[in-house]
Amino acid sequence: MQSITSNQYSYNLPVKKHKAVVNYLVTSVPIILIFDWLLNLEVINLQIGLILKGVSVVIFGQLLVFKKHKIIGFKFKKLLLYFIYLNFIYALLSENPIENVYYSVRILYWVLGSLSFYYLFSNEFLSVVKFRKMILATILIASLFTISLMIGSEEHQNASAYLILWCLPILFLFKQTTIVKILKLIAIISIILTVKRGAMLALFVSLVFYFIGLLRISKLVINKIKIIVGGIFVFGFSFLILFLIWAKIAIRLEDKGGSGRDVMYEGIFSRYINSDITELVFGYGINSVQKFTATFLAKNSKSVGIAAHSDWLQYMHDFGVFGILFMVLLHYFFIKLVRFHYKNKTNIYPTVLMSYSIFLLTTIYSFILNTPDAIFFGIIIALISIETRKIKFLNQYA
Repeated sequence: MQSITSNQYSYNLPVKKHKAVVNYLVTSVPIILIFDWLLNLEVINLQIGLILKGVSVVIFGQLLVFKKHKIIGFKFKKLLLYFIYLNFIYALLSENPIENVYYSVRILYWVLGSLSFYYLFSNEFLSVVKFRKMILATILIASLFTISLMIGSEEHQNASAYLILWCLPILFLFKQTTIVKILKLIAIISIILTVKRGAMLALFVSLVFYFIGLLRISKLVINKIKIIVGGIFVFGFSFLILFLIWAKIAIRLEDKGGSGRDVMYEGIFSRYINSDITELVFGYGINSVQKFTATFLAKNSKSVGIAAHSDWLQYMHDFGVFGILFMVLLHYFFIKLVRFHYKNKTNIYPTVLMSYSIFLLTTIYSFILNTPDAIFFGIIIALISIETRKIKFLNQYA
């Protein structure tokens, strides 16, 4: 599979023009991860990671407002901006605008970060070399902290399972050097060690689709054999890790209700479907799911309940038709990318298919799009969009 090795499809603009912003982007992402971990481990008490995210929002916002070159060819741009407006409008109209605006800034961080990445990378301000270093550093840091935490833990943990999961498809786009191959194995180990069933399911399903995608674009029989052998090695390695921690896995499998998700999902869905027309159209308001689950699950209206653990259910309940529309269009645009690369048998089709399978599953049973870690989802769709634009340009003049 062809790796990302250059930005040769851009406009040949001077790379140094946004050097400071680029350097901040590639260093802040792994540094924020370090400080978030240190805070979670109670090594530090100051929320340095949160402060840096706030600084990032300001920097990314200024970059996008004062840019001289337009963001061209990014189909997700208007939809992501719509998502921001939707959250902030609902937050400002809510009973607790200050608190809800704070939560909306978490979304602002990853959306503006994703748009900034697309702008910088497509215009050749951000080089592949620096981007590669950022992703490798992020995966290494997240994996080391995760493995360290899980070795001394008898219970399942979120750790950085989903963050690593979102970074994994990007690794498959790089030139497959020894360090990249080693990091892929370390990433797989880290995800499995968390014993997060959702993350592990998305991992294995996405890997299956990745190898299916490789078989789709491979023409020679010898290459297909190599792909099958490679798949057997990856899954054999993964099952070995599963076997080594099977005692933990078995305990997790005893929970048939998805840690209460079955009851919660049914409650949220039933409440929305049986709502009046006003709630059906506009929803119950931003973060209304947490208010509902506090009463529905904890039987305490004064406490803060848990989120829906489903982007579909969360935004359906919070924003009604407007939330459903966002999720439908997000999947629609992503499916269009999958379809384009499928029809053209492009070199990145396996990674596109792998990325969408992760997105499809995690938006059903996890709460991804309201967290800062969603910046890696944004980077993925930005990267795929850039590569798609390049391929269309080359096909046009072929």
